[in-house]
Amino acid sequence: MNAATQKLELMQWLATLKDKQTLQALFFFKDIQQKTDWWDELTEEQLAEINKGIRDIKEGRTVPSSTVWKKYGRSPKH
Repeated sequence: MNAATQKLELMQWLATLKDKQTLQALFFFKDIQQKTDWWDELTEEQLAEINKGIRDIKEGRTVPSSTVWKKYGRSPKH
């Protein structure tokens, strides 16, 4: 069965569907399929910066958060 035939069969079934729970589940699935992941929307520059940060962490180039808090005259919230 090709995709066009499958779609037609689903549309015919959907047109006669009376079960509200099934309809709600289908709407939920539809919404999930239409949402994009923020990661997929990042620019090449943003991805490069994230990868640079990951390399920095792996190579030990980090600063403790307490140092950053102190730099700005604040204390960490616990």
